[in-house]
Amino acid sequence: MSTTEIERELCRFVAENILDADVAVDETTVLAQIGIDSFSLMEIVLFIERQFGVTLPDNALTPENLASIHAIASCIATHRGTRS
Repeated sequence: MSTTEIERELCRFVAENILDADVAVDETTVLAQIGIDSFSLMEIVLFIERQFGVTLPDNALTPENLASIHAIASCIATHRGTRS
């Protein structure tokens, strides 16, 4: 699965499960600016584990790696060894 495909899945999950219907999100959206808090980030991390079979190590859960969908997808790809 490419980084772009991961971004698409993450955007869909966030839009459908975390955000209000009137809040838009894409891969470059700064998540903190649209109300994504630490609880919501943990929901995203749990989704990553279920959906992609990747457990992100604690040292990967940095503000930089969790700042946007793109940053999260890049982190996932790095830990899966499939960065594209």
